[in-house]
Parts: sequence; C-alpha cells; structure tokens
Amino acid sequence: MNKQTLGIVVVLVIAVGLFFAFYEKPTMSDQEAAQIVQHEYVKNPSFATAIRDSGDYYIIAVLTDNNLDKKFIVLKQVADLWQEHPAATGKIGWLSSIFDMEKIKLGNNSYLFFTTVEQGSAAGSIFFTLFSPSESHFYTISVFGANGNVNQPRPVSDDVKNNKKVNDYLLQQIAASPKVAHITNQDLNTNSPENAVRKWQLDNENIWTKITRFSATPVNFTYYDQNLFNSWAGPNVVKEYYQSITSSVENDHYKFVAYFKGVVIGYDKTQSKYFVLWVPSDMYEWPTDIAFIDANTVHINSANSGPSVTIHLNNNTITSP
Repeated sequence: MNKQTLGIVVVLVIAVGLFFAFYEKPTMSDQEAAQIVQHEYVKNPSFATAIRDSGDYYIIAVLTDNNLDKKFIVLKQVADLWQEHPAATGKIGWLSSIFDMEKIKLGNNSYLFFTTVEQGSAAGSIFFTLFSPSESHFYTISVFGANGNVNQPRPVSDDVKNNKKVNDYLLQQIAASPKVAHITNQDLNTNSPENAVRKWQLDNENIWTKITRFSATPVNFTYYDQNLFNSWAGPNVVKEYYQSITSSVENDHYKFVAYFKGVVIGYDKTQSKYFVLWVPSDMYEWPTDIAFIDANTVHINSANSGPSVTIHLNNNTITSP
C-alpha cells in the first residue's frame, strides 16, 4: 500500500470514528415513548417523553394508579431494553397536579422541567423542578401560600444554589409563573374590596389578645358596595373556596356567612353594604357557628379550641362570653 492510499485509509478511519463519536440515534417521538410505557406497565401515561442525556436515552412518564396517586416513572435504555430507574421513580400524592412539562438544555446537560402544585383546602405549595436523568436528581425550589396567593419562597437547598445554571433557570421560571401571586399595585391598596380581610387585620391589629369577658374591646369595620361573599379571599382563589360555608344566619337587619378556614362576612341590609365581621388569628380556628343573641348582637364559635366571641354591632365592640 503506497503512502497516498495509506493516507486516504487513515482519513476514512478518523472520519468514521468521529461520526460514531458524535452520532446520536434518531429522536424518539412522545408517541413512541408513550407506547413503550404502555407496553411496560399496561397503563396509559398522562405524560410521556424521551430525552437524551450524556449519551443515554431515557423515557420519563407520569402514571395514575387506582387511588389517584401519580407515579413519576423514569426508564433508561440498556442494550435496546428499558430498565426502570429506581432512584428517580416515586409517587406524587393525589393532592398534587403536574404542569408545564418541557425538555430543556442547559449547557451540555439535558433536563425535564415541570411544576407540581400541591394544594389542600386552604393553602398549598408550588414546586418548580428540573430533573436530570443522568444524575437521577431533582433540583427544586418551592413557593408556599394560601390558595390563590402563593407568594412565600421556601429556602433554596444547597444542591440548587451550587448549580448556578439550574438555580438561575428555576428563579426565572418562578418570576414568570402565573401560578405565583406576584405583588401588584392593587395588592398594596388596602382600600380595595379585594383586600378587605387584610384591611380588617390592620385596623384591628392584635385584637385577639385584647378580648376578655370583663370589658368590651373596640372593633373597626369598613363597609363596601362590592359583594364580599364572592370576593373576600381575592380574585385568584378557586370558586369552591367561597362555597365552603360552615354557618349562615340572617335577620331583618343583617346577613352573616362563615367560611371553612376563612372569615365571617356580613351584609348590612339597612345600608346595602358588605363588611368583614370577624377574622380568626389562625385559619385552623375557623368560624363554625354563628347565632344572633339579639337583633344587633352575634355570637361566633370557632374550631379546634379557638376563641368564642360576641360582637355587639350597636357599639362596635367584642367581648368573650
């Protein structure tokens, strides 16, 4: 073999080596990923996608079992077979919902981004997560708050802080998320009917520690034209929250409605005005029963050993029975 032929062979060998070094298998579609999950688990995934990371293929899927728990599944391709990745597979509770699933790349690393909303009857959290298939690791920042008003970031864990690209990406997602209650000028306006509960709390600061059976404590009310029965918790709260009524009473002058893990809203028929009557110091001491003592006096009982109070609307005072 002459030098020219040898040179051509060497170039071809290098070219072939480079081709296989950088060759990636054709991208698998989400439909193909779902079909593989169906084959492996005999279940229809609510989400399935394929992702390539550090030269390996993964399928990520979400399944729902009989008790409505959701299971996060990760399969890794091993010799054209699919092996469940136990370190990254686990249950997500039935109170959780998964949103915004998206494959992204940060530098040379592939991730699956998604948000998980975990919500109870009054409060919940939103988890912003990047999952790294090659590391079998979930990077998460969470935000907590009352339903419709999630705005309290939890402390960021060291694994997220130590990965600047991941940290920056998750913070950007939180800043742009419509699921997070970002503060607006309307939120800061305490005279807005939508902030009626906060206005009551500010006008009656620490009133819970001042109420005694021996003397009457003054209480301040603000009256509104807007129907607070349908808006007291703010515009972002699901309507079911307003329908969680624990007690309702009415006479010729007033109507009062108490809400589960909420407040007591009043309507003055003589003025055609709405107002916040009572706000417990803790949502778990929500008002359970309301009863008229006379035409202008109402008694409120609370859950979980919360205080019972009597509110006198003829002179705007509160006493403890």
